[in-house]
Amino acid sequence: MRICRPQVLVELPDRMFLYIENGEGRLDDGQGYWDLREVITVLIPPRVKYRFVSTSGKPLMMLMLTWDEPEEVTLRKDILVRDSHALPFLAKGHWSYMSKILFVLATAWAQQNSYHSPLWHP
Repeated sequence: MRICRPQVLVELPDRMFLYIENGEGRLDDGQGYWDLREVITVLIPPRVKYRFVSTSGKPLMMLMLTWDEPEEVTLRKDILVRDSHALPFLAKGHWSYMSKILFVLATAWAQQNSYHSPLWHP
């Protein structure tokens, strides 16, 4: 996704998971903002207004997943941003698969969810 000029605030009916792969940018909700760069992960609840702005000459490249959630699930009401470089590795793990917990039960939308970021060695 490449955004070169400020956009209006948008909102989608689905919840969204973003993983920033490359580039630099900014995410804002009209009240506050978060700087985006490689390895930043974002959870955006449904019907929350936001916008992206590229802040460098490189395109802001990200992995984006969206999905519907059943109505009986209680969702967050705000945007949540995590820097996976700042998080510790999961204590239990195999040497070939080390991961970091990005969002745990208290911060994930639904209590049955947690989101992990695996570390692969090339």
